[in-house]
Amino acid sequence: MACLKTLKQNIDTIESVFPKTHERFQTSSKNLDELIFKFIDENGKKHLIYGNITEAYPTFPPLWFTDSEKPEVLEVVQSLNETSGSENYIINQVIKLIRELCRRHLLPEPSEIVQLESPTPSTSNANVDEVIPSPSVQADDPKEDDEDNDFEEQDDDIELEEIDVMKRKSDEFSLPNMDVQRIKRIKEASNVVGSIQANDRLMKELSIVYKSDYYKKGMLTVNLIDDCLYEWEVGIKEVDSDSELMKDLKLLKIVENKDSILLRMTFSANFPYEPPFVRVIHPVMMRGFVTHGGSLCLELLTRQGWSSAYSIESLIIQIISSLVKGNGRIRRFAMSDSPTVSSESVYTLANAQKSFQKVIQVHKTRGWHTPPKQDG
Repeated sequence: MACLKTLKQNIDTIESVFPKTHERFQTSSKNLDELIFKFIDENGKKHLIYGNITEAYPTFPPLWFTDSEKPEVLEVVQSLNETSGSENYIINQVIKLIRELCRRHLLPEPSEIVQLESPTPSTSNANVDEVIPSPSVQADDPKEDDEDNDFEEQDDDIELEEIDVMKRKSDEFSLPNMDVQRIKRIKEASNVVGSIQANDRLMKELSIVYKSDYYKKGMLTVNLIDDCLYEWEVGIKEVDSDSELMKDLKLLKIVENKDSILLRMTFSANFPYEPPFVRVIHPVMMRGFVTHGGSLCLELLTRQGWSSAYSIESLIIQIISSLVKGNGRIRRFAMSDSPTVSSESVYTLANAQKSFQKVIQVHKTRGWHTPPKQDG
């Protein structure tokens, strides 16, 4: 319980030093299981950074990711997932985050950062693998007996907050098409096939996607295959309105009564340190960085191109952008005089994996093309 109390104190300290009004680094949202920060770069652009505090904290650091596509931000956020020992504590993580972001952007460190550097129980006296002793247990002075009651009352408050956190985690996924029983099935299935780390991150990613403007506006759909958190079916219903691909999607609705490009995303238990395997399920595509087997020819989806700090929402948006920028078309409408090809026979898992391996081998020797920044 004292460990939770210290965590709360540290989070409150961070917010007091870097409130929502700070010019460079802001605490946008905070609770005992999630922190959301906002970094304002030299051009005034705001980058959201998420930190999820799991049950394994502080043995393991919080899970960090960002919706930013800026390399300077992605690399710094990813480095936070690779700390150990006392560096895992939230205050030390935030200090490192601010310093590295400022260094990478050639910006001066905020003067307030020194206020986070004063020793705290979590950073100076605690063993990472042990529960931090309660101050009421450490006190030997009889004069402090009266204070013991205060600590007990604080512990009661923290216990109630811990219950609130657990309830919030249960309620967090009261999302479209998900009742309590289904959420329970998802969690049970995930515990069998995955890891605690991947489960926490994927549930958070799912929550973010469901709350995104793309989802709310009906531009995409997201479903879990057989209620498995590690198998997502993503439907892309809208792309650039001026593109040929958008015209094809409208035709698809008329001809087949289907209005989406369906993607299958498969995650491993090592997520977010490994990228998901992404492939097209339907319809059969031409170009748009889609291989003959349905996998996607994007460096972002390779181990060397992936970052654990990258969010799935950002990945989906990048895929949508790549389909258009790669002049993607639905094959049956781009080649109306050619025989109709069944996506079920072409876009199998085996074909997608084979095509993806070929892509990796080709680019291993030729390298990857990095588009201009203005292209996204």
